[in-house]
Amino acid sequence: MDSIQTNVEGLIPNIQSLSLTQIQLSGQIATLEAELSNLPEVIRIEKELFDLKVQRKEAENKEIELRNQGKDMMMMNNLKEFTTLDGTVVSIQFTPWALVVEDGAVIPDEYYKVKTTRDLDKKLVKEAFNEGKITDPRVYIQKDCKLNIKSK
Repeated sequence: MDSIQTNVEGLIPNIQSLSLTQIQLSGQIATLEAELSNLPEVIRIEKELFDLKVQRKEAENKEIELRNQGKDMMMMNNLKEFTTLDGTVVSIQFTPWALVVEDGAVIPDEYYKVKTTRDLDKKLVKEAFNEGKITDPRVYIQKDCKLNIKSK
């Protein structure tokens, strides 16, 4: 009997250790299960966030489209500015003239800044264009404008 008691007593530390381990693991399992119960909420929020970003991009694109429509209507009717009944000022603001080079290959090397990489010097090209030194139809001066809306 003594040997059995000794053997059983020898098991007690292992049993106690395993019991403590089970309690610790149960706590970790409960924590993870709680996190898992929130997982559908995280997934829902991520989907909602994605949908909102898509809606924001669609709204941005629609705004640009509508601003361009308004700008085109005002330009076709030679209308530069007007004030709405609520005091909102709508106007067309022209940007400064800007050189457009559709194909830099048509520009002679002398109009490029020399760096580690080849870079078109638009200032020099614009001067040459204005002086008639560059006459390729793919190089031209362009003026753009945007629609401004100022609310009171």
